[in-house]
Amino acid sequence: MKVRQMREQVCAVLVLALLGDWLQTADTRQIRRICKDSEIEILSDQGVRIEPVERSHTELVLALDDIVSKKFQIRFDFKTTGANGILFYGRSRENRKELIAMRLMSGSLYYKIQCPTVAADVLIPFESRLDDGNWHTVSIKFRKGGMKAQVEVDGVKDEKTYEVSCDGMSSLVFGGVSPHDHSVVNSILGSMPHFDGCFRRVLLNTPLRTPPKYYAVSVCD
Repeated sequence: MKVRQMREQVCAVLVLALLGDWLQTADTRQIRRICKDSEIEILSDQGVRIEPVERSHTELVLALDDIVSKKFQIRFDFKTTGANGILFYGRSRENRKELIAMRLMSGSLYYKIQCPTVAADVLIPFESRLDDGNWHTVSIKFRKGGMKAQVEVDGVKDEKTYEVSCDGMSSLVFGGVSPHDHSVVNSILGSMPHFDGCFRRVLLNTPLRTPPKYYAVSVCD
């Protein structure tokens, strides 16, 4: 099946899911343009908009459990006017209680890790709030056999390194929580407002097992 045909089929499902959520929450905003041809692509400049509804998120399934098994890098752009929300989390196929995450809290960036030998929720220092509606770039590099992580925001490198001791992560979820992970993620991160904004230019130095999976998302304008 051609990529364009696949996107058209996925988009039809997304429209129904998104409309369903809006009807359930009685949201009166105008519905944005949804999935026009190839306008949704989290890996490119086109980007994807995560809607402020529970099921809205994008999932990337890795071909290998690479996040902490060797040198690994995640880089992405995001923009939002919401002060709180999950940017992304990585989870293990073998141990679903392990989690690595980035989230916004009161406009500031926090690194969350829940591994067998360490649990931490660390503020990443930055000179201004990140919920200003402008694009911001976040880069996380895992090094020293995957046991250390270093974070960079808008080209400003945090000189601290953060411990990682989880098993290899098998997938990354951007902008929300997969229904399969609700109980575990909520128990670790707690209940918080849903991310409302856009992602683009997600770059990984490892291949994906499948194309990105989009759930109740729309065009990033």
